[in-house]
Amino acid sequence: MPTKISILFPLILVFIGCGRSDFLTMSESRRVDIRPDELEQIEFHLAVGLDFVSLKKGEIVGEDFFKYEKRKTFRIDSETPGTLAASGPDWLTVAFNDGILLTFRPDPADGEYKTPGWGTLTIQDERFDVKQGVLTGRYVNLLFRPRQ
Repeated sequence: MPTKISILFPLILVFIGCGRSDFLTMSESRRVDIRPDELEQIEFHLAVGLDFVSLKKGEIVGEDFFKYEKRKTFRIDSETPGTLAASGPDWLTVAFNDGILLTFRPDPADGEYKTPGWGTLTIQDERFDVKQGVLTGRYVNLLFRPRQ
């Protein structure tokens, strides 16, 4: 008799596969095939969501970890669309909601455009700690939906 897990596993794989199948990872090899005017029209997305938690003036990232204080937070979900804000020969800056600008650069190992999933970022003149949840310390890939 099959277990519940063995029955659900194929359904989970189908669900995961269908959700993001129309997105491609931005890479150097794909970017050369996109004209600059087309690049400005592309809808960008993050491969995984990012959280941004406000920091007090002079506060070090991770300080007061166990204190329960209300903090201003922002989140960019993988479903949140972004638009090109600026670009250069080896970088793309993408604007997301709430004035969040993230710069992506190609990874030397695979050529995929990525941004750090950690560190600090200034949003609306306030400093924020960038958090990637369970994947903290890893880079976040830039995805895009190709034009039909």
